[in-house]
Amino acid sequence: MVQQLNTACLIIIVVVEVVGSLFCLGRLGSRLVASRRSWRGLMMWSDICMLMAWILSLGETITMYKVTEYGHYGYHRKDAYKLKYNMVLIWQYLYANGITYNPILGLIKASMILLYLRLGGTKTGVRTACYVLFIFNFLFITGALVADIFQCWPMTYIWNRRAMDRAAQLAAGATDPGTYRDRPVPTGFKDGEYVKGGECIDMGNFLVITAGISIFTDLLILLIPVYMVYDLQLTPKKKFVVLLVLCMGIAVTAVGITRLWIIFRTYHPKKGQDWSYSVKSTIAHIETGLALVTGCIPDLFPLFRRFFPNFLRSESPNLAPNPYPYKSDSGSSVSRRIRNVLTASRERGRVAFDEERSVAFGLEMVGWRGERGRLADGDRDVHVRGAAVGSMGSLTRSQDVVEEETGDGKGGILKTTRSVVRDGESSGEQSQWSVV
Repeated sequence: MVQQLNTACLIIIVVVEVVGSLFCLGRLGSRLVASRRSWRGLMMWSDICMLMAWILSLGETITMYKVTEYGHYGYHRKDAYKLKYNMVLIWQYLYANGITYNPILGLIKASMILLYLRLGGTKTGVRTACYVLFIFNFLFITGALVADIFQCWPMTYIWNRRAMDRAAQLAAGATDPGTYRDRPVPTGFKDGEYVKGGECIDMGNFLVITAGISIFTDLLILLIPVYMVYDLQLTPKKKFVVLLVLCMGIAVTAVGITRLWIIFRTYHPKKGQDWSYSVKSTIAHIETGLALVTGCIPDLFPLFRRFFPNFLRSESPNLAPNPYPYKSDSGSSVSRRIRNVLTASRERGRVAFDEERSVAFGLEMVGWRGERGRLADGDRDVHVRGAAVGSMGSLTRSQDVVEEETGDGKGGILKTTRSVVRDGESSGEQSQWSVV
């Protein structure tokens, strides 16, 4: 019986796609169970990028499966030479498979950049870094895609190389023997030059360069959540949880580095080494599948919270008493920490919820509403006590006012901060005044 790893390669290809698809469907399920009024803005475009990457991954899986099956990947070299090959069909599938690789990773990176922009866009540094990396990523995948499509000219030379070379050699009368790609050939040379039916870029150098750029962009993108989290007032445990969720892409980077090493060794093999007998041909598929998984994880928390309500909550259900409670019309105090006070942003039309956003920086695990923000204790009628209560009047469900009073230690109020939060696109209003 012939020893082979071809079956293992095929199983890996199918399993990776199934797992990646489950996570993408889970992300869709999270959108359906999340209590959102609309699907729009950065969240919508982030989901669209991930959906496009998933669709392309299905094509990558089909073509990679066919390449592995028809190309007899995973066999020992001495056994592979005895098998039959349809080289035209194999190269057609290889061509289609190569075209999908860079766009898949690029779309997933775009989705993650939009996620970081949605969560930490209030920081100027985060916003600038996201814009720059998004543009660079777009230009890179566009250039790589064009190079992949037109890697040979004419394009049919990609999969019909032998027949086109032979036709060109017969037309030119190239019948001299020689050495081509370190291998002796009995014919095809004329005046010391090997006659070919087309021209191709150096795919070895192309793959190494694009893999290196992809790894470099991975590392730059991973720096964004680190910058988002490093100055937050969190316990080390909470920071670790947030960074673990937002920086899971480091696993994809590790696989990308492994792929770069495999590419280099494929084009510069050691003498006597049997590279055919392995599952290394699936490394690119593993990388894209893992990228789908890690790219969907941050958006799965609404689904987790539906089944596990206390999953990674940022605060205990029993909050410490608030030294400055806010009285509602019903007379009951609203026990919230001062740092949980909502502040409205006029420019971005959204509300920052300080403590819970710090714990997960706006991840769905803490119920943060992304671009629209959320209220501290839900929609309710609120009446705030203080020196300027009379000027505020009663509040409705569409307008909440939260007032923070700072004492001087002697019972007198030095400053009152008033924040008004209304529903709507540009509903932010914030004012401050001093009370003696």
